[in-house]
Amino acid sequence: MSLDDSKVVFPLLLAWEDGSQQLFANRAALECDLEDFDSEKELSCKMVDAEGYEVSIKISMTWLERLQRLRL
Repeated sequence: MSLDDSKVVFPLLLAWEDGSQQLFANRAALECDLEDFDSEKELSCKMVDAEGYEVSIKISMTWLERLQRLRL
């Protein structure tokens, strides 16, 4: 099952726990570059969309399972 929020606006910016940042231009970049990632388990990382909304994301074996804006 895929939960995909059409309100999410690319590019997405991921801030890692060490302070580095990674920019994702589109869905394909997420699936290719992250491969396995769950923002609900990586609490020290934060992802925001182009409009500044925090985004919840889960990618498993290069397949996007969850991509949704979180309420502010």
